[in-house]
Amino acid sequence: MKTKSYLLAFVSMIFLIVSCTEMDLLPEPESDLVLKSSSSKLKVAVITDIHYMDHSLLPENPEENADFQYLLFTSYNKMIELSEPIFLKTVSELKNEKPDVLLVTGDLAFNGEKVNHEIVKTKLQELSNAGTQVLVIPGNNDINSPDAKLYEGTGSTPISNITPEEFATIYGDFGYNEALYKDDHSLSYIFKLRDDLWILGIDACIYAPTNERNGEININTLSWIQEKMAEANENGITVLAMMHFGIGEHYKDQRILLPTDLVNNFDIVSTSLMEAGIRFVFTGHSHANDIVELNANGNSMYDIETGSLITPLSPYRIVTLNDNFIKIETKRITSIDSKAMPKGESFIVYSDSYLVEHLDLFFSWYLVYGFKLPSSMAEAYLPYLRNSMMAQFAGDEQLLPPEERKIEELKEMFPENPVESIIKNLWNDLPPADDKLYLKIK
Repeated sequence: MKTKSYLLAFVSMIFLIVSCTEMDLLPEPESDLVLKSSSSKLKVAVITDIHYMDHSLLPENPEENADFQYLLFTSYNKMIELSEPIFLKTVSELKNEKPDVLLVTGDLAFNGEKVNHEIVKTKLQELSNAGTQVLVIPGNNDINSPDAKLYEGTGSTPISNITPEEFATIYGDFGYNEALYKDDHSLSYIFKLRDDLWILGIDACIYAPTNERNGEININTLSWIQEKMAEANENGITVLAMMHFGIGEHYKDQRILLPTDLVNNFDIVSTSLMEAGIRFVFTGHSHANDIVELNANGNSMYDIETGSLITPLSPYRIVTLNDNFIKIETKRITSIDSKAMPKGESFIVYSDSYLVEHLDLFFSWYLVYGFKLPSSMAEAYLPYLRNSMMAQFAGDEQLLPPEERKIEELKEMFPENPVESIIKNLWNDLPPADDKLYLKIK
């Protein structure tokens, strides 16, 4: 009971401060012959949690701006100052990838700033002009955000955010204007890619009166989804879903450790979506690159979560559909405009050290002031907590024996503490693989 209460305390504190079955799994083929050329082949790219922050909103001297420094501290996994060049490089790579479709699963602007949304729209339009059908859905930071700010001098000033109606207008060309169906109770919609393939965009955000970190699919929207899925099933239409929030646990006890990463009542909601016939949901929100298989009442579904572009390792997905197979691959941004890099450093080296530094800064504070641990215990556990979090962001976590032994030794030294169980839970990656996967569609 003591461990559970500590875990709940961890959840509350951190967010006050911040944000397959055996038949389905296929062995990786020696070539892409399994995805043979056919008229049904479709290439889908997935990006999420862009958190775009235009340079015009950043302070000229970040070190002298107390509000911005606090933002960096509480946004410990976000490379805020590099969000612009990272997004621009992503758009450039996607132009070369030439996907048929791009799915953007929320948190497009950093904190819902209208100016950032307008710029993101312009860049997405470039991809649309190049022949890619872009489809978006809002994230919890996109609408009615009270944190939309301009950082200048030594402080910050509130700036315009956007309403739900403005979101649908700004991104009208990316799903809303040509939707086959729209939900009357949310910004959810269905877009017909082909006669036999729909994209279901699920809006699970709570933004009245202001945005909330946790998400929820309201009962009316769920009924609407079930009604439209019945039509799809009757006509043999495959439906791929996308939403911002996770629909199932990606590691042991995620519902306790970080419950706001998941949509409210996710067990009930995921079962309902499975029973409706949904097999694949592309998600974001928790900034981790992870895939999990969910099962209920003889049905299965995959929550395919993509990591944030501004959280190392800055991933995006390339998904290929061909006949009855789906191939999921992960690609990563490995370089950006050299002018944006401090002192000309390598982006890979910089992003790794950035994450280490900011996680250490946050957790060194949190272990002492949040958990009330003695400084010696906090210092001992810090690198192992940081490593587990970094592994969770990257996906395909594997706790190696030497590190596991060190954690066990710390447990013997400090038997009455909750940190060891948190570390083990973050390392406890649920199946299937996260980075690359081949699956049957039906």
